[in-house]
Amino acid sequence: MPNPFEPSDDPAEATHLVLANAAGRQSLWPVFAEVPAGWTVRFPAAPHRACTAHLEGDPR
Repeated sequence: MPNPFEPSDDPAEATHLVLANAAGRQSLWPVFAEVPAGWTVRFPAAPHRACTAHLEGDPR
């Protein structure tokens, strides 16, 4: 089974979300997995690269 936190073979495929919790922590999350209780979607489904750029503070 491939690692769900790695980029897809298709760089344009929306594979991840960025979640945030009440403490302000953010997490990269695969789109196929249910959002855990206490977390909300901070950045919608997008390619891995866009999500990691968001986490790193890149405004793209």
